[in-house]
Amino acid sequence: MRYPFKIRFKLAVMGFVSEYFEVAKNVITSPTEFFESENRRDGFGYPLKFAAFSLLISGLFSAAQTAISGTGAEVNLSIPILAGVSAVATPILGVIGLTISAGLIHIFVALFGGENGYSNTLSILGYTTAIGVVGSANSVIMSLATVAGGIAGTLLSIVGGLVALVVGLYGIYIQSKGISEFQDLSFGKSVLSIILPGIIIGVLVFGLVIVVLGASLATMAA
Repeated sequence: MRYPFKIRFKLAVMGFVSEYFEVAKNVITSPTEFFESENRRDGFGYPLKFAAFSLLISGLFSAAQTAISGTGAEVNLSIPILAGVSAVATPILGVIGLTISAGLIHIFVALFGGENGYSNTLSILGYTTAIGVVGSANSVIMSLATVAGGIAGTLLSIVGGLVALVVGLYGIYIQSKGISEFQDLSFGKSVLSIILPGIIIGVLVFGLVIVVLGASLATMAA
């Protein structure tokens, strides 16, 4: 018996969502075992779908953050519009940024002797968007701290800041475990592959700012 399209679509969505949360749980709680056993390494296949859904959830959290940040402000249409834009733009821009970040990281993966292609590196970044959802949820808590104010707001800010630090460091750890497994690199080289692009870009941006600032001061002094 062939079910109507609407029923088949609902079943497919329910199956994907159920699998998503199972995979996300495994990525976060047992990354070593997950990456050792995971065979879906085509970055443009399931991992990218996984990332898109993670980024969609992050977009909803971003919309909530925008709405919370607007609490107490003069009521106008800008707040719901900005929240809607955040919900839509986050997954779209996130996927674009993900593919670019994977390319930058893969340059160093290749330099350090990674044995597999760009698609494997993209897969890692796709799966590790799961920890990004936790970070997005924490951003909502930070927004609540701003609204709450007082001692409660201060405590929420401290807790949120600590959580953000832990999530960031753990995200690097998970990505490094994945790169190590999917690219047959040592853990140390995997860590370097992930952090070096950010460091180099940061140094270049800092140098550009210094040059522009110096040129501006020279122009003012002339």
